[in-house]
Amino acid sequence: MLLMQGKPELATAAQNELNSARRLQEQYHTQWVQQQREYESLLNARLKLQAKLQTIRQEQKEMEALLRLAKSKEVTVKAIKSLDDLQGIGDGDIARLRDSIQSRLDTASAHSEMYASSLNNQMDDILGKTEIELQLEERKRRLGLAEPSAPTFETSEEADSSSLKNE
Repeated sequence: MLLMQGKPELATAAQNELNSARRLQEQYHTQWVQQQREYESLLNARLKLQAKLQTIRQEQKEMEALLRLAKSKEVTVKAIKSLDDLQGIGDGDIARLRDSIQSRLDTASAHSEMYASSLNNQMDDILGKTEIELQLEERKRRLGLAEPSAPTFETSEEADSSSLKNE
């Protein structure tokens, strides 16, 4: 329009300003795309860390239970040894008591192994569900069905409570 009015200097200045604005817009867009990628990467890392933390906490509980079991078995072994010493006397009641304790120990060991196996299966199921949920959320985001939320930073207590709510 300025060219048609015979104002080439103003037209040059306006074109220069338009070019500057376009370059600035391209730079902002490039920065935004890069920040989006970094944000997605941080979200994925956060989810992985939360899953790892949950796994570690569960393993800690398992180890504590196994430690208690080991201590109880040590006490049982001491009792059985003392009963074995008394068994030399030949008393039938002591032999029956020893057999009863041994049977209880075997039952407790079997239960412990069953619970440990069940716990491992539950952890595998939970981590598998988390991976599927992440994949579905990513698919929704790519299809435009869900907008990415602004990054939020939770304290470790908030992260703990939110991860417990997700289970």
